[in-house]
Order: sequence, then C-alpha cells, then structure tokens
Amino acid sequence: MPQEILEIIAKAEGDQEVLDGFLKKAKDLINYDWWGMYILNEETNQYEVRAKSNEAKKIETNIDFLIEDGIIDWVLRNYKPRFISPITDNLLFFIIPIVIAKKPIGFVVFKISSKQAFNKNLHSLSLQATLLGLMFQGTMYRESVWDKVNKLKFLMEIAQKITFSTNVDRLLESIMEVLNNTVRTEYSCISLLDENKKLILKKSSDFKWPIKPTEVCYFVINHAKPIHISDFKQDIRFKNSMEPSNLRNVLSFPLETQNTILGALTLYNRLGLPDFTKDDFIFLFALSNQAALAIKLISLYDKLKKAYKETVLALAEAIEAKDPYTRGHIERVTRYALMLAKEMKFKPSDIETLEFASLLHDIGKIGISEAILKKPGKLTAQEFREIMKHPVIGEQIVKKVSFLKKASIIIRQHHERFDGSGYPDGLKGKKIEKLSRILAIADAFDAMTSERPYKKKLNIEQALEEIKRNKGKQFDPEICEVALKVFG
Repeated sequence: MPQEILEIIAKAEGDQEVLDGFLKKAKDLINYDWWGMYILNEETNQYEVRAKSNEAKKIETNIDFLIEDGIIDWVLRNYKPRFISPITDNLLFFIIPIVIAKKPIGFVVFKISSKQAFNKNLHSLSLQATLLGLMFQGTMYRESVWDKVNKLKFLMEIAQKITFSTNVDRLLESIMEVLNNTVRTEYSCISLLDENKKLILKKSSDFKWPIKPTEVCYFVINHAKPIHISDFKQDIRFKNSMEPSNLRNVLSFPLETQNTILGALTLYNRLGLPDFTKDDFIFLFALSNQAALAIKLISLYDKLKKAYKETVLALAEAIEAKDPYTRGHIERVTRYALMLAKEMKFKPSDIETLEFASLLHDIGKIGISEAILKKPGKLTAQEFREIMKHPVIGEQIVKKVSFLKKASIIIRQHHERFDGSGYPDGLKGKKIEKLSRILAIADAFDAMTSERPYKKKLNIEQALEEIKRNKGKQFDPEICEVALKVFG
C-alpha cells in the first residue's frame, strides 16, 4: 500500500488527482462517513482545512471541541492515532496525526461508524495520511511563496508609480488598489494630517465612521510607531472608541519620512485568516514607508511648482506694466486657453505647459519699443514688423529656463495661422503645435472682446461669428468647434 500511494503521487498531475487516488485506496482500510485533513499554517500557527468531504461542515462543528479539549494536542504529541467519542454526542471519530521528522504538521479526522470498521493495519493508513499531508504542506509553501512574490511585485509597481506620480489622490488610489489585491481586509483607510495637524480621511474602503483623536490612527501618529491589535474588544486603550463593534483585529502604520509624521495607514479585520501575519506586517511596513516618501516628494514638487508659477506671474505682471492697454489680457487669455484644453481632455502636464505659455505669451514685448506698444493709433508697416518679432523674442527669453522649455515653443507659434499665413515661421495645419493652436484662439477671442484705442470691442456673439468665419483659415477647425461650445 505505501508503495502504491507513492506511485499515485509521482504520476499525478495535480493535488486533486493525488487526493482521489488516496481516497480510493483508503476505502479498503476504513468505512468512514465523512473526513477532513488539517495542516498547520506556520505563519498563523493555526490548523487550516486543506481537504474535506462534502459533509465538512459537520466536521467543523466538532473540530473546535477536539482542539479545545486537548485531544488533538495529545494525538500530535504522542504521534499516535486515537478513537474519540464525545460524551454529549453519539459520534465516533478516528484521528490520525501527520508527523514528519518527529514534527507534527497536521492531522486527519474521520467520522466512523464503529471501531471494527478497519480491515487492515493502522500503520499503513497513518503512512498514507503523512504522504498526503506532506503533499498539501508543499502546496501551502508554494502558495506562501507566490503570495510573497505577488506582494513584492506590487511593491515594485508602487515604487514605479512613486517615481512618476505628481498627484497625491492618484497615488493613494494606487495604494488602496494594492491593499485590495494583497492583504484583504473588511476595512482599510489612509489618513493624512493637514496644516493644522487635523487628521483628514483621504482614501478608504468601506470606511464609514469618523476619525476621532481617541482612535487607532491618532494613537499611531502620536506614538510614531506601528500597532498590531489581535483582539480589539479587549484592548483597554480603545474602550471609548467610536469604531464599529464588529472589529476583531487592527494593523496600523504611521506614514513617516525624515522624522516627520504625515498620516497613517490602517487596516481592520483580516479576511481569510484569523489575524494579520508576520508577512502582512513586513509587507505593510515597506508599503507605508514607500507611501510616506511618495507623499513627501509630491508635497515638495507642489511647493516647487507653486514657486515656479509665482515667478511666471511676476514676469507676466512686468509685461502688463510695459503695455497698459493689455492689462488683464494675460489673465483672461490664460483662463480661456485652459477652458479649451480641459474641455478637450488634455493631460495635466500639457495643461500646465499651456498655462505657463499663456501667462508668458506676450513676454517678448519687453523687447519692443514702448512708443510702438503705447501708440494710440494704427501702426505703420514698419512698426507692425517690429511687433511681429515678439513671439521670437519671447521664445529666446523663456527657453533658457528649463521648466519653461516646452512653453517656449508654444509662445513662438501662438501667432501662426492654420492656413500658413501667420508668423514668424509661416507654419501650416498640424505642423503648428496643438497647444499653440489653442492659445491662438484664446488670444484672438480676448483681443476681439476687449476695448482697444484703435478699435471697438465685439460682443460675444460677434466674436464667435468671427471665429466661425475664420474656421480652417486662421483657426484649427476642431478647436473652433470647441470654442463655439465653451465660449458661447
């Protein structure tokens, strides 16, 4: 019989085939009603059912009794099978330990009709159970390894997203997605401290109760260290907590970088396992550190971007100071251009480039004579040729600033026309950058609807009619349609 079981394991293509072979051979030895095999999970130190008959629920109602009464422990310590008949029930169980190198790894429970059910020796049956238990333990190890591999993969993905992320909300959404795919829980949340040190819930999974200073998140932040609570109801530190009464276990980490606490990552009620494991702790510790670093970097990026924008606004004010007739023009053109870009679903980085280009599109006028800029009447041909230089001058000024290099191209092209009759390069159609084509319409729309010394302003309807009339000539037809919708 042992040799036959070994041959079944060797030839089988999967665990189920091995199990079917075992049950077929075991029927010769035992006339059982139902059965279940339990293998020790070394990470949780709990016995998990790895194989069972259809009546498994009937076994599970009795297995707690067998464990709590010390019967399973006796069987495993003595390496001996044992018949058990609970006093309160008319049941008879036969328990076989699964032992490898004098180390118990699990047990098999059979519900049998009588002790006379066996027609072969018990040693052979114990050996078969051990061989099958060894196979299932190997399966558990493989599952554990794959679990670790998947968690490592998700950590690498988060690290990559950190490198390219410039938005906290999108980053936190990615982290929540990772949590949902790795450490499954009933509830989870990421909370961040605001400028007033108030904890704000940023992202959550079924998180429906308020964050109070007495709860886990604040506790972790105030103590600047992780906390693992295996039995939440028995933890006196949170007896006044407003959290739900069904909480069992909690794992929470401070989001900390360079001795600064930014918030907390908290998970409640582990699913699929009795409690959080050591692997969960290691994985979430690494994840919380990566998250904290990313949030800090995004915060620094936002501050840098704000400083850049303030610099650009200062330059824009300098332009308006030199050309008083265009006061407010830059702000309006920027607003119109961004309205068009957002309606056309441009990505955030392109919208940012367009914003900088719009604010600085007339910076080249710094190099134009004030006498020409402030002339109340119509310009001469020579004076207009001077004005036509401002896109090139603007590009030359702006392209020397690294974060404005893309914007400098938009500035150079904002007076190009779709039919190729514009300046300074006479570009035509799609050879003109799309952002430049947007800026061209925004600039023209504000010029038409603004009062100037040399012309009267048009009302909105007249300006839109002018845009429609120049569709495909001065303006990109696609952007014209968007402008008629947005400005109308």
